[in-house]
Order: sequence, then C-alpha cells, then structure tokens
Amino acid sequence: MSTDRRGAWLNPTSWLLAAAAWVLFVGVALTAFVLVTPNDADAEDSFSDAFAATESVAWPAAFGPPTADWTCVVAVHPNCPCMGATLDALEAAVASAPAAPRLIATVYRPSGADASFTDTPTVGRLGRSFDAWMFDDVNGTVGASLGAELSGHVVVFDGDGIARFGGGLTPERGRGGANAGLDAVTTLLSGGKPEVGGFRVFGCPYVAPMDTCAVECER
Repeated sequence: MSTDRRGAWLNPTSWLLAAAAWVLFVGVALTAFVLVTPNDADAEDSFSDAFAATESVAWPAAFGPPTADWTCVVAVHPNCPCMGATLDALEAAVASAPAAPRLIATVYRPSGADASFTDTPTVGRLGRSFDAWMFDDVNGTVGASLGAELSGHVVVFDGDGIARFGGGLTPERGRGGANAGLDAVTTLLSGGKPEVGGFRVFGCPYVAPMDTCAVECER
C-alpha cells in the first residue's frame, strides 16, 4: 500500500518530531559557538580599549609647553617585545608627514630601578631612528595621565597641546598591518581629519616591574 506523503506531513506527530530536531540543531550550534568564541576577559592583559574622550587628555606639564605643530607621545615599557611593531607603524606614519612631528617617549621605570632597566634595544631604537626625547617616567605616573595601560599607547597632540588621537597603531599584538589607528595618525600628521580619534591598544602592561614580557610576540 502506498503512503500519501502530504498526509504524513499533516500528521501532528511528524511536525513535533521535526520541531524537536530543529531545536536540538540550534542548541548544538549555539553551544559550539560559545565554546570557540574567545573570551575577552581572558585577553585583558593583551589589549585595552582606547579611551573615548581623547580631547579630555591634558598635555603633561612635565613636558613644558608644546614646541611643534604635532607631537606624538608613545608610552614604552622598555622590555616589551611587542613594541617593535608599534615603532614600525609610527615610523611609517612619520615618514608620510610633510613635516616631522616631535616625538616623546614616556619610558616606564619602577622606583628603585637603576638606569640599566631602560637600557634596552627598544629604547635605543627610539633614540636612533626617531631622535625621541626619552622621558623618565618613574612608576608610570605620566603615562597613566595619558590613559596608557599598555606599552605602545600613542597620543597625538596638536600645536596647542590638545589631544587629537589616543590609542594603538597595530591590528594585533606584536604584528603590523593596516588598521584604523595607523590610518588616523597618518591622516592627522598629513593635515587631514581622521575618521576615528582612538583605537584599541595591544601590548604588555605599561606599569610592570618585569625584565621580560610574559607573552612573547611573534614578528
């Protein structure tokens, strides 16, 4: 005897079985999504969100008055291996500017540590490649006033000492590449108006009495 398939689908039991199968499928899919989706809380030591109100960041009095049309301030932990990618990005932004901005590096040093703590290749590169002013930021107080939680945090000030950008220049930790932060800084230094005033920062903690970063950054 042949079975009427249309009649089978009109059977309430068939509909209940189909609905149960669909609910089971959706439940499995959602569970898999939760298991494979990264937990932002686990990455708190690797990145921080750029502060929203960039213009509320004051020019540090310890720097003296602004002396250039543009000043880039970068917070540096001397032992952060992720800094190489940030400096590559900053170098590219500076190279595209019609006039070179002033560069200030707030270099973290814990109180009680001698000068050898900041005698690292990263700090050396800042002096050689950028002719940066190395500000000895004991206990990271000036960096904190700039909103820097992580090494690699950059703040760009205009000639009036008003912050126009605050955040990172890399798309991920220790790696370079196109990103909104680098685009914004490049645009600012070229006299344009960027689309964003901040970008997420990736790097080691700025205030940390460490000899090496806890997480090695691949280049």
